[in-house]
Amino acid sequence: MPRVLIVEDDTLIANAMATHLRHAGMDVEWSDRGDRAMKKLRFERPDVAIIDLMLPGMDGWRMIESLRADGIGIPLIVVSARGTEQDKVHALGIGGDDYLAKPFGMGELVARVGEKGTIFKVGRQSNFVAKNAGVIQLAIGMQAEFANEAYQFPGQYTVKIKIDPR
Repeated sequence: MPRVLIVEDDTLIANAMATHLRHAGMDVEWSDRGDRAMKKLRFERPDVAIIDLMLPGMDGWRMIESLRADGIGIPLIVVSARGTEQDKVHALGIGGDDYLAKPFGMGELVARVGEKGTIFKVGRQSNFVAKNAGVIQLAIGMQAEFANEAYQFPGQYTVKIKIDPR
């Protein structure tokens, strides 16, 4: 079951998102402050985070920048009333993975969260180029032995890579 953290200070919006995501089979937590949410994102590592931009404690812009600067590759979906192209491009440019302008449909949110929770399950920080055969440590803390081009992770992950002999 995908774990989702909603970071939203509007209780009505947060409850609506949580209800629809739970109905879709997701495990949902909610935080109404950016500073509190940062602790959850750093230490609990949900599969996906939904982040509003205008938050008390720490705004969504700073959250995204800080998470990416710390190498945390959790998929981040931005939801905001700030719907200009400039806001969207900026949020995506600093590390957001998707952007929904309020108001948005809950069906669309569920579809996007489900996509991020499966496609980006391993996280953006798992990108690497292998240089030698053996064991490597991935940025997200998983370890894998490799042979040929297929990596098998314990559980549900399979990643195909190309070995670069440089």
